[in-house]
Amino acid sequence: MDAGFLTSFSSVPWYVLLPGVVPKLDKVKEASIVHSWIYKGFEKRRFNRFQADRIFFDAALETGFPLWRTALAYLGLTIAGWYVWEGS
Repeated sequence: MDAGFLTSFSSVPWYVLLPGVVPKLDKVKEASIVHSWIYKGFEKRRFNRFQADRIFFDAALETGFPLWRTALAYLGLTIAGWYVWEGS
């Protein structure tokens, strides 16, 4: 990755930020950066959208993020990720 790469980390819409449901996403910053890197088009020749989402899932688990929260984040990616993927 290039220095200066801008990421939204795990951008979550305001209406999903329910206390106790969507966790603080600080713990998965690394997974979010890699996922954003792929989604922004830097690795689209190597990975499709579903692979990128799965990379996030696996990386989040590696950081010790709880399975249920990782699954919730992954579900959000699979539901809304197409919008960002198609737009980049």
